[in-house]
Amino acid sequence: MADMLPAMTMSCCVYCGDADPIFSQAKLCAGMITGAQFVPLPGLAHLPAITDSSVVLPPVMAFLASVAIR
Repeated sequence: MADMLPAMTMSCCVYCGDADPIFSQAKLCAGMITGAQFVPLPGLAHLPAITDSSVVLPPVMAFLASVAIR
């Protein structure tokens, strides 16, 4: 999959809790996608980074607003 990431041309937001075991891999993947935005979520492990909407939604909504077609 790593060979496909640099070819991605769409806007991309990659987020991951910094307590998640795959944090470093997620950050590395985001760095391989041109123009991707990486959002670390302080103190969150894997499942809370998916389910804690009070922490996840603000940066995701900001990202979506930044790439919205106007």
